[in-house]
Amino acid sequence: MKDAAQLKISRDSLQAAKAEQQRWVHVWRKLNEAFYPFIYAHLSGTTALTPGEPDRIGNTKMLDGEPALALLVLSAGFMNGVTSPARKWVNIKRPGTKPYEEGDKGNSAVHSAIRTKILEILAGTNYYDSRAEQVYDGCGIGTGALLCYEDRDHICKFTVCPPGSYYLTTDASNNVVKFSREFRMSASDLLKEFGEDALPKQIVEKAKAGGAVARTPYLVCHLIEENSSQDDVLKTSHPFRELYWLAAPMNGGQSYLAKRPLHEWPAAVLRWSCPDNSTYGVPPTMSVLGKAVQLQNLEYQSDQGLDKMISPPMLAHLSLRNRPKAFSARGITYTNDVSPASGARPVYQTQMPFQELEVKRSRIVQAIKDGLYNYLFDMISSLETVRSATEIDARREEKMIVLGPVLHRSYLDDIGVVIKRVFGIASRKRLLPEMPEGEGAEIEFSNILSDVQKASDVATLERFTTFVGQVIPAWPEAQPKVNILDVVKQYAEGLGVRPSVLNEDEAVQAATAPQNEMAQLQQVSEVAKNFGSAGASLGKVDVGGGLNAVQSLLG
Repeated sequence: MKDAAQLKISRDSLQAAKAEQQRWVHVWRKLNEAFYPFIYAHLSGTTALTPGEPDRIGNTKMLDGEPALALLVLSAGFMNGVTSPARKWVNIKRPGTKPYEEGDKGNSAVHSAIRTKILEILAGTNYYDSRAEQVYDGCGIGTGALLCYEDRDHICKFTVCPPGSYYLTTDASNNVVKFSREFRMSASDLLKEFGEDALPKQIVEKAKAGGAVARTPYLVCHLIEENSSQDDVLKTSHPFRELYWLAAPMNGGQSYLAKRPLHEWPAAVLRWSCPDNSTYGVPPTMSVLGKAVQLQNLEYQSDQGLDKMISPPMLAHLSLRNRPKAFSARGITYTNDVSPASGARPVYQTQMPFQELEVKRSRIVQAIKDGLYNYLFDMISSLETVRSATEIDARREEKMIVLGPVLHRSYLDDIGVVIKRVFGIASRKRLLPEMPEGEGAEIEFSNILSDVQKASDVATLERFTTFVGQVIPAWPEAQPKVNILDVVKQYAEGLGVRPSVLNEDEAVQAATAPQNEMAQLQQVSEVAKNFGSAGASLGKVDVGGGLNAVQSLLG
């Protein structure tokens, strides 16, 4: 009875999340048709998806592929700008320290090893492929989701959830606190995943029968939430839990297929923007949806006009053949208004305004590209007065500032969740080095915004050192004012130079101590020499009374 009551609460939670999602589905369908070369089956109204079938079908309504290409440019640029496989985009450091800082207050060798291992694990899994699809949905639909679970062969694995197949529940702070979904599994897969004891008898019989019967699909419900249960199975220290059950009750009742505790939150959700604390994200495609629809209509009308221009509708005498009216392309309308001897002639001649149509199309396409931030990812050939690769990177990074709010949200709900999850899985598998007792770790992302800030700091240091270099020859007394060692350190940090390139302060002091001592000895020697010369000169000065200046000073 307790299990049945708990299951009812889970069902009600899922239904409430589904009701919230229905407010968005009709918008997602329009966006899917306008910007995707395929249609998600979950958004097409098809619910009877069988296991093994693709969750997407071809988009026959798309006549012009420019909106799809513009979306592809945005998603590819966003992913490579944040989580590029060729870049170390995450850093593990001591809490409260600067990036790339070593020593007692910065990163230790353990932190660097953890960072390297996490990136190696991600590279060895399907994360980057799954991430590409997630970002694609986040840019096009507004929300992209993937799940991270332990895997025997690859440490962890990622599953992308198609739009329309999952449901979100948020709290007052607009944080995702519940993640639920529905998916289909065959009888044989259910037996393999949950075991014979958890399944109804008829499903077990179908699974063991084999053949087509074993592939009978069943709708499975999945809920991830905080672990506040007092259930004996879940009465652990794990902060989260996941629950599985069949959507259709069998044998007059039903219990959970599985109850599993979770060490970390496994659902990474990318939401583009959340105005008014909306549950799902609002994508940039929303602002240019009308332009995308207009482009498809323009392409359709242009094709119709060109077809009529090439093969216009014709007029012919009624006696030639008895046919109904046909004013479409290549159609013939028979009438008594023309002479039989004249044969057939066009009803009208279509004149296509090709230049005007091309201008209008170009304006629409450019508006779509601008709305999807394609100008952020211009090719090198489109940049003017480019002098170096450094300048190219700087100009691209400066443009990425407009994506700041999206990047910040992604760190909290998306890639931050992934790193914490992978860190926990790898730690339990004893794949990470152990940190010293009492030493913590903090996640920091090497994002485009921080790189832009670093580039600005580097430019400031360059202008300062140039100024100092011009001033010191004229005013040498200004040289002691500059802490050149700190300038070098900050410059290296701004460029992202590895900490191992720079020596520690203690090593620098030890290396410069002999030089400083020699300089001091030389200075004392010069003073003594000068004093001796001055004393000899004073000894020659007669001050009267048979005394020179030195004798007078000494009394």
